[in-house]
Amino acid sequence: MSKKILITGDLVWDTHIARLPVTGLGYFETHSHTQLVNRLGGAWYLRDVIQALIKAQNATMAKHISPDQTHTRESLAAEVFCPEPVEHSLVEGENCPSGIAKGFSIWKFFDGAKKTASAKILKGKKQDEEPTIIFKWPKGPAEPGTWRITEFLGCQAAVWNSKRPCPVVNNEPANPDVLVIDDLGLGFANHEECWPKCLREPQNFSGAIVVKGTPPFTSALWQKLLNPNLKLVENLTVVISVAAMRDMGATIARGLSWDRAIEDFQREYSQAGCVSMLRHCRRVVVTCGRSGAAVFSRCPRSPMEEDTKPSVLQFERFVFDPKYLEDTWSLQYEGITFGTGSLMTAALVGRELAGEKCQPSTHLTVSQGLLATRKMHQGGAGHDPDGFKVDEAETTVFSMDSNEKPSSSFRSAFPRDLLDSPILTAKSESESLLTDAVGSGRAFLMATAENIVRFGQEQYLADVPRLECGKYFTVDREEIENLNTVKNLIEEYRTGSDPRPLSIAVFGAPGSGKSFAIKQLAEAAFGEQRSPLENNLSQFRGLDDLHEAFHEVRDRSVQRQIPLVFWDEFDCKRNDLPLGWLQEFLAPMQDANFQANGKTHPFGKCIFIFAGGTKTTFKDFDRSGDEQDEDFRKVKGPDFVSRLRGFVNIKGPNPSGGQADEVSIIRRGILLRALIERHHPQAIHPESKELIIHPRVLAAFLGVEKYRHGSRSMEAIVSLCHLHGTPHLGPSELPPQEVIHLHVSKDFGEKLSGADYYHLLPSDVEKLAEIKHKNWWDGKAAQGYVLGDKRNDNSNPKTHPLCKPYNQLNGAGKEGNRLPARLAVLRLESLGYRIVRTDQVNGNAVTEVDEKEILKMAQSEHRRWMREKLINGWAYGACTSDDLLLHGDICKFPQLQKPEQKLDHEIIKAIFAFLTEKGLVLVKPSKGE
Repeated sequence: MSKKILITGDLVWDTHIARLPVTGLGYFETHSHTQLVNRLGGAWYLRDVIQALIKAQNATMAKHISPDQTHTRESLAAEVFCPEPVEHSLVEGENCPSGIAKGFSIWKFFDGAKKTASAKILKGKKQDEEPTIIFKWPKGPAEPGTWRITEFLGCQAAVWNSKRPCPVVNNEPANPDVLVIDDLGLGFANHEECWPKCLREPQNFSGAIVVKGTPPFTSALWQKLLNPNLKLVENLTVVISVAAMRDMGATIARGLSWDRAIEDFQREYSQAGCVSMLRHCRRVVVTCGRSGAAVFSRCPRSPMEEDTKPSVLQFERFVFDPKYLEDTWSLQYEGITFGTGSLMTAALVGRELAGEKCQPSTHLTVSQGLLATRKMHQGGAGHDPDGFKVDEAETTVFSMDSNEKPSSSFRSAFPRDLLDSPILTAKSESESLLTDAVGSGRAFLMATAENIVRFGQEQYLADVPRLECGKYFTVDREEIENLNTVKNLIEEYRTGSDPRPLSIAVFGAPGSGKSFAIKQLAEAAFGEQRSPLENNLSQFRGLDDLHEAFHEVRDRSVQRQIPLVFWDEFDCKRNDLPLGWLQEFLAPMQDANFQANGKTHPFGKCIFIFAGGTKTTFKDFDRSGDEQDEDFRKVKGPDFVSRLRGFVNIKGPNPSGGQADEVSIIRRGILLRALIERHHPQAIHPESKELIIHPRVLAAFLGVEKYRHGSRSMEAIVSLCHLHGTPHLGPSELPPQEVIHLHVSKDFGEKLSGADYYHLLPSDVEKLAEIKHKNWWDGKAAQGYVLGDKRNDNSNPKTHPLCKPYNQLNGAGKEGNRLPARLAVLRLESLGYRIVRTDQVNGNAVTEVDEKEILKMAQSEHRRWMREKLINGWAYGACTSDDLLLHGDICKFPQLQKPEQKLDHEIIKAIFAFLTEKGLVLVKPSKGE
C-alpha cells in the first residue's frame, strides 16, 4: 500500500531571467534563445524535488534489490499531494489567489574551468639545434560551462485576501504518512486558513512532520507545532540553515574548523542556546553550505537509550567533508544556485518513507542531501549556452551511478560519550576530530604516524579535517583555525575598502616552517606570479634601511598591487634595545604612511607579515596584560599588539607547550613523508606508494625528544641519507652519527639501536594480522556464520563477507587486520611491557599478561572498532545492515553481547600466539630500570 505525502507551505511564482552569452545588435533584435522562464517555487518546488527523489530511489532499488525483498521496494511507493498549480495568467491578474509570492533572479552562463597545458622544454643535443617545446595536456575534459544565478532580485510579498482563497489540495488525505511544510517566512505560517486539515485539527494526526523552517519560530504555525500538549513535536523533523541560526543571534564560527563549528552548535542547542525552543523536536538538521550538516535528535543512539528515550535534543552526529569547510567547496564554481534546504528536506522525507524498521543511519540520509546540493550547483540550469533549463534542474540530482555512494565524500563526528572511557591512556583534554579518527593517546597516534610515513597521508588521514595551502598541509586543529583566520582576513581585505595595511603576526620555534606556511597561504590567495617582499630586521643597520624597504612597498602599491611584505625577526633588538623596532611600525600600521626626511609618504593597500624570532607563540610575545612589565610598554608593545589584525602559531615537528602536545607525532609523520618524497622520490614505490623503512629508524625519527633546529634538522638528516642504490631506508642509510647529533637530542641514537626492544617488521605485522583474522573467523564460525556477499545477522545460516581465509581477503579486508596488529605491540607498551627475544632476557623475568590487562586491551580494541564505524557514518541498530550503515554492536563494551566480547579477547590473544611462534617473550621492567 502506497504511503501518502502531503506538501504545503509558502507558494512562490519564480521568474528566472537569463542573460544570454550573446551581444545584441539592437533593441528590437530577436533571439531564438530562451530569455525568461517561469516556474513554480516554494512548496510547489519542494514537491518537484521530492518526486525526483522517489523516482531516483525506486530506480536504484529496482537495480539492486532482489525479488524476495519486495517489501522494502514497496515501502518507497508514495502518492504526493500538493496545492494545485496556478496558471501564469492568473498569477499576474487581479484575481490571483492569496498566498502566492513572486521571486526574481538573474542567471548567467559561466564558462567552465579551462584546463591548460604544461610546457616542457627539451634542449637540443647539438649546440646549434633548436630546443623543442612539448605540451602535456591534462587528462579528461574541461569543466563544462553552466547556467547559474548571478543575482537575486528579491521577492514580492504575497497578497492575502479572504475573497481569493489560497490554492487547495485536491483529495487532501486526512491523515498523511508524512506532512511536509515549506516555511519561507512569507506569510503561510500565520494564515491558518491555508493550512491542511490535519494541521488545523491535529488531534488524530499521527504521521511524521518534516519542516523546512525559517526563524524566528514564533509564528502561529510554530506555536502549534511546538505545543507539547498536541504532541506534534514528538514526530517533528526541522531543517534549517546555519545562516538562519546566525540571523537569530547564534555565535557559530564561519570557515575556521569543523571542530569549532561542532562545539558552537552543541552550545547553541543547549538549554541556554538561541534555538532552545526546538529542544523537544524529534530531530533537527542544520545545513552548513554544501559541505556539512549538524544533526540533533531525541532518537536512541545506543541500547542504553532505547528504554530511557531522551526527552530533549542531543547531539547525534555532524556530517562533514574533511577537505572543505562551510563555503569553500562552492568557491570552485562561479555563480550561485538555490534549493539547498529543499534537497535536504527531500532526503529526510525519503528516510521517513522507509519506515522505522528500515530507516538508515542519518549519515546516509544527510550525505545524500549534501551530495544532491553539490550536483545541483555543478549542473545549475544546464551546460548548453543556448538551452536554459531551470525547470529541469532537480531531475537528476538524486540519481546515482553504479559505483557512486553518497557517503563516500563525507564523514561523521559522533558523540564521544557513546565510547567507553580511554582504557590504556588518560583521557585527553584536547579531543578533536583528529583523535576521533585515529585514536587518543600515544599508541594510536604513533601507529597512525608510522602508517603515514610508510604509505602516505592520503589513506591514513582521509577521515581527518585538513588544511591544504599549496604545498603546506596540516591536520592540527589550532594551526587550521589560525591559518583559516588569516586566510579569511586576507580575502576580506582584498575586497574591502580599508586603506590601512593588514598586519598579521606569525610565531613559531626556529625551523617550525612559519614563513613557509604563510607564503603558501599567500600564494594560494595571490597566485605564484606575486613574489613577496622579504626583509630581515636583524640585518638592518638603521632607519635608512627601513625607509628604503618602505619605499619598495610603496612602489608596489602605486602599481595597483597589494604587496605581501615579510618582516622577519621583527622582535629582535635595535641598538641593544629589545623590541626596539616596534615603535617604527606604529604609524605605517595605523595611518598607512611613514615619515622619511621630513616628508610623509603614503602607502597603498598592503599586507604586513611580522614573523617572530625570539618567541614561539603569540601568548609568549604579548605582555600587554602584565601591568608590572614596564619594559614592554616603553617599547610601545601594547600599541603594536593593538594594531595587529590576527596572528598564527606554527608548531613544527617538536611538541608545543611541553610533552602534552601528542599530536606532534602526526606532524612529524607528515613532514618526514614529505621530505622523503622531495629528496628521495625513488625510494617510494611508484604504484603502491609504500616506503620500506626499518622500524628502528622510524621509531627514532618519530619518537626523538627534540629536533634542535625544528624542521630544518629533520630535512638535514633526510637529505643526507644514502638512498641512491637501495629502496630501503635502514640504519646503514642514515648519515654518520656525529652529523645526526648536530640536529637531534641524544635519545635518537638510543632509539635507533633498540637492542633490548623488538620492533615488528612488515612481515611480522602480516603474520600477526593473519593470526588475528583466524582467531576472529573461528569465533564467528562458532556463532554459526559462513561466507556471504553481505552481512546478514537474521538469516540461517548467518553470513558475513569476511568469513574467509586471510589470503582471500581484499586489500581493505587485510588492512582492517593489520592496524590492530600494529597496535598490539603499542598497547602492550602502554601497559609497561617490552617484547624481547628469548635469548635477550638478560636477567629480567619473563612476565605473563594477566586477564585484567587482556580485558583492558580488548576494551581498547572495541573502542577502536567503534571509532572506525562511527566516523564512517554507522549507527546503532537492532538489525545489522551494511546497506543502511547499522550495527547492533555499536555500544559500550559492558553492553556488548558475551560472544562479541569473547571475539575481542581472541583478537588480543593473537599477539601471544605470534610471540610463541617467533620465539619472543614479554618483560616488564621496573620503574627504576
